[in-house]
Amino acid sequence: MRMYVNVFMFFKASLVFSQVNYQKENKEQSIHSSFVNTKAQFKGGFDSLMFYIQQNMVLPKEQHELNLYGHVKADFLITKNGKIQDVKIIESLHPICDSLVMGLINAMPNWEPALHGNIPIESRYTLPINFVKP
Repeated sequence: MRMYVNVFMFFKASLVFSQVNYQKENKEQSIHSSFVNTKAQFKGGFDSLMFYIQQNMVLPKEQHELNLYGHVKADFLITKNGKIQDVKIIESLHPICDSLVMGLINAMPNWEPALHGNIPIESRYTLPINFVKP
């Protein structure tokens, strides 16, 4: 039986206050952005993210046996190079589901980072994944 996973994307308010350090004229500069021109996104956009999740989410049979339906909300850092780091579960459903979400996010390809002007910056991203009955 195939399990359907609903995903909704939310951008964390802290994105507005992202900070990035970069080299300019051999001096370390720090930007505190109060405005992000472009938010971080999965390469190919939302539809590509949905496809990635549907293709890569493998749900164990224990989910049905334990009646584990609800959502897991994860938060992670997208570096200025688009790498995913610091993945945290901020709303847990069950260790089985939490582990699946952590593994799925950690295996994701690089994202397109947020931009302040034309400068890539680090940003946080919150991804809730709903586990629903088919």
